Amino acid sequence: KKFNQLGYNCLAIDARSGDKCNDMTNETAKRAKAAKKGTDYMDAEQDIIAAIDYISNKTGEKVVLVGSSYSAALALKIGKANENVEAVLAFSPGEYLKNVDVAAEVKGFSKPVFITSAKKEAKDYEKIAAGIESSVKDIFVPSEEGIHGSRALWEETKNHSEYWEAVEKFIAKLKGA
Repeated sequence: KKFNQLGYNCLAIDARSGDKCNDMTNETAKRAKAAKKGTDYMDAEQDIIAAIDYISNKTGEKVVLVGSSYSAALALKIGKANENVEAVLAFSPGEYLKNVDVAAEVKGFSKPVFITSAKKEAKDYEKIAAGIESSVKDIFVPSEEGIHGSRALWEETKNHSEYWEAVEKFIAKLKGA
């Protein structure tokens, strides 16, 4: 809802890697498992690309990817090469992908990027962030501990407003670009 209030239409996808969140079953992962399809993190890459293609074809516009944990790493990897991606917001990206050096994959990334995590995780994405060459590269480390992934934006998270303030500043830069 908050992204809508900031002027963005949103599509939240269930990628084929995952299980339950907030008592909701990831139906895409459930169907993939039933069909004996891969459900590793890298298997979810095709789901993200399909969502980008769907939105780009439907609207004729570029997308802003928001990823959390492993999908943040995928969002950066995909965002670098995909011409339909305008920018990436990565919550707790790390080297989570089997047989993929995320830092090497995103080296030279030049699109606007926002990266954050829990305070104790900041060291986990330093190498990834170091290779990003964007003129709009916002790295946000919370003043309090924070939490892993995009749950940092949830109202239940103690310092969620601090994260939202940083996200809103980044979005203002995007809109001004």
